[in-house]
Amino acid sequence: MTDSFIGEIRAFAYNRVPNGWVPADGRILPTRQYQALYGLLGHSFGGNGDTDFALPDLRGRVPLGMGQDADPPNTPRPFASKGGAESVALTAETMPPHTHPLRASTAPGTTVSSKDACLATIGPDSEAHKERFLYRPLLGSNLIALNEAMVGPKGAGAAHNNMQPFAVVTYCICVTGVWPSKE
Repeated sequence: MTDSFIGEIRAFAYNRVPNGWVPADGRILPTRQYQALYGLLGHSFGGNGDTDFALPDLRGRVPLGMGQDADPPNTPRPFASKGGAESVALTAETMPPHTHPLRASTAPGTTVSSKDACLATIGPDSEAHKERFLYRPLLGSNLIALNEAMVGPKGAGAAHNNMQPFAVVTYCICVTGVWPSKE
């Protein structure tokens, strides 16, 4: 891979690191041994600012192009920045405004099935059939909205998986190769 640029990152579909490359795993490298790569990266990804520098850490991460997002809210993505989370807890504060409309009828229920039906008062035949006729068809103007105060928040606030589908590959960065010109 003599045509590779120093600092170039590639994904390899095998579990080994080619000669002239190192894993893009956030490791710390000595500046004296990797002067050319240090000249490109500097301390953008970390390091002590004197004798060592860090590589980009792509373990469990997806590379993202730098610049401002093209779509609203046009979030700026500066070089070497990080973001995202593997899991997220949904809370009332992080959810957009929304409603859960629930309709009910003051008329007696005529069925035990909720399919294409709304809640109703218990129908008169409930006792005779030993089933509760709690629903009636959605037809008619006899529907009323349920009081919001009757429906409380639910959920335990536990985090859910937030990861897109993925396939694991080996990300490596070139440490010996062609110096990338500015042209």
